[in-house]
Amino acid sequence: MYITNRSIKKFLFLSLIIALGSNFGSAQTNTFPTSGNVGIGTTSPSVPLHVKGDVVLQRPDGNNYLKINSDANGVYITSDDQGANQKHLYLRASPTSTTTTDRHIYFQAGKSGGNFQTRMTILGSGNVGIGTTSPTHRLQVAGSTKWTGTASSYTEVHSNGSGQFLRQFSNNGTSVSWLILGYANNGVQAMFNDGGINVNGTVKAKEVNITTAGWPDYVFRSDYNLMPLSEVEGFIRENGHLPNIPNEAEVMANGVNLGEINVLLLKKIEELTLYIISQNQKMDMLIERLERVENNR
Repeated sequence: MYITNRSIKKFLFLSLIIALGSNFGSAQTNTFPTSGNVGIGTTSPSVPLHVKGDVVLQRPDGNNYLKINSDANGVYITSDDQGANQKHLYLRASPTSTTTTDRHIYFQAGKSGGNFQTRMTILGSGNVGIGTTSPTHRLQVAGSTKWTGTASSYTEVHSNGSGQFLRQFSNNGTSVSWLILGYANNGVQAMFNDGGINVNGTVKAKEVNITTAGWPDYVFRSDYNLMPLSEVEGFIRENGHLPNIPNEAEVMANGVNLGEINVLLLKKIEELTLYIISQNQKMDMLIERLERVENNR
């Protein structure tokens, strides 16, 4: 069989066309059938629109856009712009009319029994719920919360079998600075271990129990050095207040410690009792002497 150069050229050309067609076919990654699923980046779409890769939804003017992309860490939805024309990102749930609030936004994560679980809800009314889908306040948390500070300190809202409580942990993250209970524990509902309470107003309480470092019963001991009344009188004339009692200027500037002032006042009462007893003894002696004088007339 005789083969001409022209035949050889035709054969080579047809082979090249077939090879290119085969390469073109293998590189095809999109499919746009007249019906069925559309695939971009894939020729086997599993849903009506299946995109394999990143997606950019851009404004007609070519400015800001919404980008949906993913990597090994997860999936990202980003509102961005090539330049400096970035805009806000709005997530909306439109209600059934222009004056209703009957549609909400649900954030779901994790599953139970194969079903996704709603972890946070934003109602059309504006109420936000964490752990609940029907919040009745602007923020309602069904469960405990932890509010951290700049150090290891944090505030905790929690509950137990007796009820809810609020407590603050100090900077070491372990010791409790203060605790407020929604119930009584041994008759106590609030404890403050560091610092105190500054109230610019009236404090109303049914009962106040103040602990002190000591109690002045030592005044009644035989070795107690009771200041003579003459010295007390001289001190008052010179200073304008009782010994060991803060003066008016000190009280106005610094206030008074109720525990300390009660101890001081009791001390003065006990000293006053000793003065009265001493005066009564002297009076009895004078009456006795007077009676003897009357009887010897």
